[in-house]
Amino acid sequence: TTTTTTTTTTSTVTTSTTTATRTTTTLSTTLTTTQLHPCSICPLYHYLCPDGCTNCVAPGMCRTVYQKLRDFDPVCDQRLAPGAADPCVAFGHVTLACPAGSDRPDAVAVNVGGGYPMLRCRVCGVAPLGQDEDPFLGFWSGAVSWGPNRFDGSISETSVREYRVYLVDDRLRKLGDFAAVVEARLWATQFDGGACDTGYYSSRVAVQLPPAGARFMVVPVTRDGLEMNVGQVSARIVDLGTMLRAAGAE
Repeated sequence: TTTTTTTTTTSTVTTSTTTATRTTTTLSTTLTTTQLHPCSICPLYHYLCPDGCTNCVAPGMCRTVYQKLRDFDPVCDQRLAPGAADPCVAFGHVTLACPAGSDRPDAVAVNVGGGYPMLRCRVCGVAPLGQDEDPFLGFWSGAVSWGPNRFDGSISETSVREYRVYLVDDRLRKLGDFAAVVEARLWATQFDGGACDTGYYSSRVAVQLPPAGARFMVVPVTRDGLEMNVGQVSARIVDLGTMLRAAGAE
């Protein structure tokens, strides 16, 4: 982008007999370089290198972490996978690329090789949300309930330490810190995952709703402290304050 600015300066000098006026016009040109944004890497996948698409794999490409240390290039990869394997995550390796010259941050990244890590743990379900108990606009208060952890196809909490409740947007991105945390009851015996009691766990939640706040998401945290980056979500949040304002406007 080229910006041209014209500046006019007028100066006046007065003596006892004459007055002289000088006008000077200065033309200046500023050259601004606009950098295109790369495509957006899936925000739910938090095992990517922290430098995003600027690491040394290739321009416009990102390489994920890998479970085995021998597969790291210490010059490129700055974020290592957990030191020991975690039963809730089947780690893998994937390389992603961004279309050349893309100016769309919402463009889909291209998978050019490998596979994503697979999450093996998530709560079996989230109960329907009750009505908002906070009448103020932009605030929500009530109970969020969910079922125990499902490991692959069975109900099991042997690997789960606690559950955390987050407010998320429509792309399931966590907004701020967790709104509630509940310790797992550690079901030690696996049983049929088809029987899900979504009222087994419950927590009172009171949050201020940001503009992007859309749902609640419940994620397990493993006994080794690894938090799942995505989990089951509630129905869309309905703000009682918004409903009351709409009713008053009618």
